[in-house]
Amino acid sequence: MLFSCRNLKDLCLRGTLAPDPRNLVHVKYMILRNNSCSGLIQEEIAKLNELEVLDLGYNNFSGQLPCHFINNFSIAIFLLDNNVLLGNMHPEIYERQKLSEVQVDGRLLQESTCYAHLQGDKRLAQGGSPM
Repeated sequence: MLFSCRNLKDLCLRGTLAPDPRNLVHVKYMILRNNSCSGLIQEEIAKLNELEVLDLGYNNFSGQLPCHFINNFSIAIFLLDNNVLLGNMHPEIYERQKLSEVQVDGRLLQESTCYAHLQGDKRLAQGGSPM
């Protein structure tokens, strides 16, 4: 299962995430950067209360970003850049004191004027291709 390792970056992995990651209650790092993973990001991942690093950047994840990430106060690094995610990120996610780095595609911010104040935030890095 993909979630049994700490860092699965750059391994040319393909497929979808586990359908029910709720049993992974002690996972602190989920790093799948630069693979070919696809499908939805399940809201159960956002409910992993010990998760500190979520790096799903440079994959083919699609659909809506689960709104439950707003309630996860343990995530310090949140990297979702270069995917095909729809919708907007809730502005409260950027206001977390523990959050040290966020990378999302610029269109997730640009689709809503409520993110305009984040453009100069030093914690925010935008990735992805131009619109």
